Amino acid sequence: MTPERWRRIDDLFEAALRLEPSARASWLREACPDDDALRAEVGRLLDQNDAADRDGFLTPPEILGRTPERTGSWPPHEDLGPRGGHATGDGVDDGFAGDAGGFSPKAAIAEGVGRFPIFETPSVVRARLRELPMIYILILGMALFWTHTVMGYQDPTLDALNALVILTLVSTVVLLSSRWPIPLAWLKALELGVIGVVASLITITQYRQMLAYSARDDVMMAQLTMKNAVLLTSVLVLTYGLYVPKSWHRAALVAGPLALLPFATLLVLFLRHREAMEWLGEGWKWSKMARLALFSFDAMLLFIVAAGSAYGARTISLLRRQVAEARQLGQYRLLGRIGSGGMGEVYLAEHQLLKRPCALKLIRPGAVADPNALERFEREVQITATLSHPNTVEVFDYGRTEDGTYYYVMEYLPGLSLADLVERHGPLPPARAVYLLRQVCLALREAHAAGLIHRDIKPSNIFAARRGRQPHRP
Repeated sequence: MTPERWRRIDDLFEAALRLEPSARASWLREACPDDDALRAEVGRLLDQNDAADRDGFLTPPEILGRTPERTGSWPPHEDLGPRGGHATGDGVDDGFAGDAGGFSPKAAIAEGVGRFPIFETPSVVRARLRELPMIYILILGMALFWTHTVMGYQDPTLDALNALVILTLVSTVVLLSSRWPIPLAWLKALELGVIGVVASLITITQYRQMLAYSARDDVMMAQLTMKNAVLLTSVLVLTYGLYVPKSWHRAALVAGPLALLPFATLLVLFLRHREAMEWLGEGWKWSKMARLALFSFDAMLLFIVAAGSAYGARTISLLRRQVAEARQLGQYRLLGRIGSGGMGEVYLAEHQLLKRPCALKLIRPGAVADPNALERFEREVQITATLSHPNTVEVFDYGRTEDGTYYYVMEYLPGLSLADLVERHGPLPPARAVYLLRQVCLALREAHAAGLIHRDIKPSNIFAARRGRQPHRP
């Protein structure tokens, strides 16, 4: 089929869509009286379009239990016309292209609707994590001072370990206070490292001190050491679960084993040094109950603290999610998360004054830490905003919040990507595919003329969308 033939089919198809369905057949007979093949091809495209209307695959999805408003309400489904091929995704050579990167609002038009995430920006995690080792430095310093001055306990090995841990914590504070970019995953690993180092020091101190006091038959000081280990572990569990943002699952996975540490250490002591730790099975002054049973209260208390730490992390996460749901960026109110990717999250948003739904993408600061990449990204946003072809996703706005989060605002596209369309309805007929791809090519021609090269043309980055009764002309 020649290009002229396709253009003729395209013109007839678009013209027929403007008519009532009952009037299309007679109009086609008048428009092409001597070309039955042409009339049949256009009629087939119209039938496919009507079938898509009946399936409702371009119906705007409901977000957070309600349909987004556009100056009151969305237009009724029967008043919507096909938008055709719509090219999205920047695809420029800067590492932002792909399903989840660039300007592709794939998540903004997909049917699945997610909940708000716990949006952990590296700046927030980094600031809170910087304060955590400072608390531990203060506690360890006080414990070291109390051990030497009040208890008079001398152990060069423990003194060296304390000094090494404090130096490690100080180095961590210096690193977190610097401008060195640290990805969020590394910050989480660093947090676990800080907790692990402090927990190891508490365990080694408990082991050595309890063994030394037990060998000297100083049962009271051995018991006091156990109590101090439980107390310090409780502080460690609470600060880990509540101080730095995290999910309750992650808090529980760490707080549980931490709560076991003092008792696991006690068990190892008893198994390895039965003679020195024999006092655990003996009674005490006013009771015949073994001293080991006295630590059951500490065990219950510590596990309650661990459960409270995990529950507290859950409560804080819910509060932060509620804050995120009520978050407003300038004139845009976030309604619900509708997708996420490597660079950030995509939200359905609404302009406060215009009441216009849009897709707003929050970009994690760590994803654009490179100043050169950020400068190139900003330039491409500005160029993309100048594109006016009806089959190119429109960029409305771009900005940066006070906490360093970048965002840009795109038009909201109710519809399906071609990948989802094929998955749901099967392969498209050649005529329909050409009709859509022709619009994509015309949109790309404008982008190429502006200096933007799309590196990732594929079905998941091309969308069939609706815009009013009249279809967009390619």
